[in-house]
Amino acid sequence: MIKKKDLSKEDINTWKSYIKNPSDIYDKDKNSLQNQERKDRFKFDLHGYTLDEANLKVRDLIITCTKKNIKKYC
Repeated sequence: MIKKKDLSKEDINTWKSYIKNPSDIYDKDKNSLQNQERKDRFKFDLHGYTLDEANLKVRDLIITCTKKNIKKYC
């Protein structure tokens, strides 16, 4: 990136106003907090199952979670 040596007053004012309200900057901390909450989720791998086997496995998992009343994981 090549820096401009002489900045116009308009460029300086635009930059100062942008710094005061950077609306298009993404907050990474917010996203990391959401990811920490998701670590408690129940995960299962259906790799290698046929569609019928995968459907049965999902059905069994839902029934198991419902019976145990684990709302946090299901």
